[in-house]
Amino acid sequence: MAEHRPADALVEFRQNARICPICGLADIGRACDAPGVRDSWLAQVYKRLGELHARRGDRSKARNYYVRFVELWKDR
Repeated sequence: MAEHRPADALVEFRQNARICPICGLADIGRACDAPGVRDSWLAQVYKRLGELHARRGDRSKARNYYVRFVELWKDR
């Protein structure tokens, strides 16, 4: 991030998150909030929320988040 290369920083932060998923969330969020990377972060959030609601058995909420996830990526 200090070198103004958020995409490279994001790769490193995600690797570190494998060790401690919670510890790296702030860094991942900061890197994803940089110009050109924002929708990547949002897509991950929607996908994860869909997974969590599906695991709880709330298919309606899970579907809602999966639809949002797909909407972000459908034109890419």
